[in-house]
Amino acid sequence: MHIGQIRAEGSPAALKADLGPGSTLEDVFRRYTGGTLEAEAEGKGGLREVRRTRRTAGRVG
Repeated sequence: MHIGQIRAEGSPAALKADLGPGSTLEDVFRRYTGGTLEAEAEGKGGLREVRRTRRTAGRVG
């Protein structure tokens, strides 16, 4: 799930295998979201934005 939409389904290992040998989870993230884990821009769904959203959701319940 990324920014409220299901982008891919499967185990991390299966998603990496679909991309080929040597793929990383960052490669999977980039493939299905069009971004990178380091995306800094607000609202773009970078890892920091995702973490902040999860923390907020955890506080709200």
